[in-house]
Amino acid sequence: MQPTKQKKFNLWRLIRDERGVAAIEMAFALPVFMFCVYGIIEFGRYAYTQGALLYAAEETTRYATVNYDATTDQLMSIASGHAVGIKKQNIKAINVDETLNAVDQTKLVTVQIQYNHEFLLPIFDAAGVTIEGSSKGFLVEK
Repeated sequence: MQPTKQKKFNLWRLIRDERGVAAIEMAFALPVFMFCVYGIIEFGRYAYTQGALLYAAEETTRYATVNYDATTDQLMSIASGHAVGIKKQNIKAINVDETLNAVDQTKLVTVQIQYNHEFLLPIFDAAGVTIEGSSKGFLVEK
C-alpha cells in the first residue's frame, strides 16, 4: 500500500471553484423576487377592493336617483349587496347622508363605504388598512 498524499490547501483553486454558485445566487435573488410577487398581488387585491367599494357606492347613488323615496336602510342594504367579491364582515361603516332642500325639494345623497382591508401576510400592519369608497348624487323630485 502506498501512502496517500495529502492535498495541501490552495486558495486560488478555491477562488476559481464554481460549484454551488447557482445556489448562492438563488439564495440572494429568491427573497427579492418573492417580495415583488407579493407586492404585485397585494396591490391588485387593494385596487380590486377599492374598485368594488366605488362600484357599490355608485350603484347605491344610482338607485337613490331612480327611487327618490328610498329610505336610508334600503340604501344601506343596496350598498352592502353591491359590494361584490369582498368580505362583508370587514365593512366598517356604510354612511348614507340625504340632505333635503325644503325650498326646491331637491336632495343630495352621499354614500360612503368604509372597509378594513387585511393583507394576506400581516407584514405591514396586522390590523389592516381602511379603504373608503364614496359617491354623490343630486336628486330632483318628479
